Amino acid sequence: MQALAGGSGGARPKANVRDGDALWLAKFTSVHDQQPIERVEVATLRLAAACGIRTPATRLELADTPFPVALIQRFDRRGATRIPYISARTALGKTGAELGSYTEIVDFMRSYSSDPMADFRELYQRLIFTILVSNKDDQLKNHGFLYVGSGRWRLSPVFDVNPAPDRNPHLETAILEGGAHDRSINLVLEACEFFEIPEPEAREMIRTTAQRISEGWREALRQVGVSGALARDYEPAFVNDQTATALEI
Repeated sequence: MQALAGGSGGARPKANVRDGDALWLAKFTSVHDQQPIERVEVATLRLAAACGIRTPATRLELADTPFPVALIQRFDRRGATRIPYISARTALGKTGAELGSYTEIVDFMRSYSSDPMADFRELYQRLIFTILVSNKDDQLKNHGFLYVGSGRWRLSPVFDVNPAPDRNPHLETAILEGGAHDRSINLVLEACEFFEIPEPEAREMIRTTAQRISEGWREALRQVGVSGALARDYEPAFVNDQTATALEI
């Protein structure tokens, strides 16, 4: 594995590394970390994949040390070729501290996606998942699109999903344009028509996602070395009032 010059944006230490023909983003443990952030991000991406969400290849290196490294394969590369990528923030033309909404992302996809119905469903699934794992990083920069040619884009695989057990019930990206930023499964259900998903199907997606998270989060954390008191610290991120609402919908 070869480290390459230059890192990536964001608050945590990162670098690009090459392993054979594949390019990976390495996320390093910070000496200031109070929680096993890299381990939990890998576990949560694996949990997302188990829920049917498109995720990049992910693995944990140096797992037996106090400073593990999360490796996430770059999805904007095909061999040596770079695939054009834009964030949802760029796609929506947001500037400064301006926030946005999931329904604005839907509007962009309606106009520019090569398969809008598939992307609507994928984004709706991610919104459900974001709420049910208390993801603190659902800002517009953490949704993105890959260019597929002929002026069309597709929703990229999910990335930067970081559960926060002590977070406020608040979404960085509102569900509805001009609406509240509440982290609410009931709001997600009410918004299903904007994603062109029938209500019975939306209910099934919500229940199924909640069941898979409830049944899988402990094992996902255990596989990356998070158990005992550390896992209990994260329990409120995966088991909370929104979980109960989702399971009963």
